[in-house]
Amino acid sequence: MLNKLKVGQRLFVLVVLSATITIAVAVFGAYGMRTIEAHMDNTYQNSVLPLLEIEKVDTLLADTDTEIFRALQHAPSAKISETHFDHPHTVHFG
Repeated sequence: MLNKLKVGQRLFVLVVLSATITIAVAVFGAYGMRTIEAHMDNTYQNSVLPLLEIEKVDTLLADTDTEIFRALQHAPSAKISETHFDHPHTVHFG
């Protein structure tokens, strides 16, 4: 088929073919990027944000444990209060 064309025409066909392939690759690449972005957004919304919330809950639970331990140190009925009597409970509260 290309043997019947002149050199200029062959070059033109090759340039058009190369441009078509380049455009096709660019279109598929853009589609792939959009798909990846959608998956990344889904991952962020469904995995990362819940993990951040769990971290907040974990921090609050640790704070609560600390406050309970401090309260027990000043409870007269608790055995540990015998070793923690050198100051009033108000020292622990800002």
